[in-house]
Amino acid sequence: ALTERLSREQRREIVLLTAQLALRDAPGVASMVKRLSLGDTDPNQSQSRLIDDFVARFIDALPANQMPGSMEVINLLDQLALIGVRFPAAMLMFRKARFTLDGVLHDLAGPSVRVDQNLLSYFVNRWVVSAGSEYAPLSLSDWIPIQMSALCYPARWWMSAAGGALRQH
Repeated sequence: ALTERLSREQRREIVLLTAQLALRDAPGVASMVKRLSLGDTDPNQSQSRLIDDFVARFIDALPANQMPGSMEVINLLDQLALIGVRFPAAMLMFRKARFTLDGVLHDLAGPSVRVDQNLLSYFVNRWVVSAGSEYAPLSLSDWIPIQMSALCYPARWWMSAAGGALRQH
């Protein structure tokens, strides 16, 4: 009764969302959130603008010395849901499964081990074994925006670190 299935497109968008968040690319993150959401819920304010503003503030608040991962993606989607952005039921079950996996891993391996590390290792291992023919959630065309975003990452990171240092003073 408590099962859902993410479509291949939704899985692809979650991977892109995670990559864009890791690169602190606010427009890229906002674009993926909009694709994952169910559309406008508030006729008085455009959901698109709400998402853009919220994502920018969320990324600005991330610690500069920490690489955001899938837990931060879940946290972002949770916070967006609390302000009225709606997501498909499958996303709610994905969140639940993700938190359950994180809890089990925390209990077994301790707080220093993150699910992200294990998921990445599993994916790379399966992808190498299949010679890249399977388990690739992203197409070649998906890598272009990621590469473009990666080119700007050092400047975004520096701005984030400088902004954090200024907020502390």
